[in-house]
Amino acid sequence: MKRLFCIFLLAAASLAQANDVSCTGCTAAQFSSQALAAGYGQHRVYDLNAGIIRGYSVTCSNEVVNGGPQTQSIPGACPANGALVIEEVGIDNLTLQAFQAVRTFYVSNGYSLGNTVVDLRDESPSSGGGTVYEFLGSYPERQALYDWLRTGYSNNHILQQYSTAIAHSLLAALQILPSNAFIVEIIFQDGSKISVKLKAEDSTFEIVPDSARDPDGVAIPQSNQSQYQGQYNFASGHARDQFIRHLISLGIAVGRGTGNRVSCTWDPVNLTLRCVPG
Repeated sequence: MKRLFCIFLLAAASLAQANDVSCTGCTAAQFSSQALAAGYGQHRVYDLNAGIIRGYSVTCSNEVVNGGPQTQSIPGACPANGALVIEEVGIDNLTLQAFQAVRTFYVSNGYSLGNTVVDLRDESPSSGGGTVYEFLGSYPERQALYDWLRTGYSNNHILQQYSTAIAHSLLAALQILPSNAFIVEIIFQDGSKISVKLKAEDSTFEIVPDSARDPDGVAIPQSNQSQYQGQYNFASGHARDQFIRHLISLGIAVGRGTGNRVSCTWDPVNLTLRCVPG
């Protein structure tokens, strides 16, 4: 963890940023064409599936060499209608290391970059995995599950590989991975779910707002705010009762009633939701 944190600190001294272009299944000629289409500048074209990355320098045929390159007022345009010319250039070690780290993560994560799914019905932690309501309502349960994701989950190497790939990408200014926002969708033992974001710089998690769902897909409020007004329809009395207990834990006023529907309105005077079954 200390080494990873140091890599993030060093990222401030990273190389000048280049444009990175995906070209899956491309030939060498198509790689070159993609770089040329990106216009004036330094570009890297890659194929994650094949594990290939190439560098290109795109300049102007009439560019002034002595005294430096001319300013490009329009991206991809050359002064005095000069032609763009392309040259393949080498890839530095920082970029090669970053690309390999990204590809290792990409392959391990089932050829996906931005998200993964943890299904607790297949592999259950000792604590925090029963239902999304326990996860939302109990700080110790939530942290126990986060700890398990880091150290006990059989596929936690994917999360570690993501953090490593992000760190190397920052050093090389490699723009393949999405911004530091890897999403982990957690499916609990009862079928309820929530999404959390992994923050690679310190391997912590934060809840993705409004991502909680009960086992039947009903959205679950995460705070006592007016945006959660509306009617909630449940498949059973048990599902409704779980929902009501959660509302009460948020400080939401709940009236008496029957039926598997809960109607919530906003009280602008007392600044609270008021929900009634029925």
